[in-house]
Amino acid sequence: MSHDDLQSIAEYIMPSFPPCASDLGFLFGTRHGVPEFCEVAHGLWQNGMFSRLLVSGGRTASSPLAEADIIAERLVGLGIPESVLILETAATNTGENVRFGRARVAEVMDLAVRFGVSSSLGKYARPDAT
Repeated sequence: MSHDDLQSIAEYIMPSFPPCASDLGFLFGTRHGVPEFCEVAHGLWQNGMFSRLLVSGGRTASSPLAEADIIAERLVGLGIPESVLILETAATNTGENVRFGRARVAEVMDLAVRFGVSSSLGKYARPDAT
């Protein structure tokens, strides 16, 4: 497979969309790169890209704290008010992040929110993504 083939596949599975504001941001839990992800999320919030942020992630073998709690502490330290955050602390994989996260959001806000594309993950997926 050539470099061009790989690039075509990458562009297909990781399309680039212009960022737009939404009511809800979604930050998947992680044990790696927490400071970087939090700084990007904080910057997006400061720029008005979302008014609420769902942080989803449960406990891992390496910590008694849920990933969402660790990330939330960092985000609050950066200046995001606790009232902005919606925490989901049970998910142990990406599928659960989505399922449990959606259920958690439904508990605290109307799911008919305006969704936009503002992904910090794209920054780490491809050099040209922002």
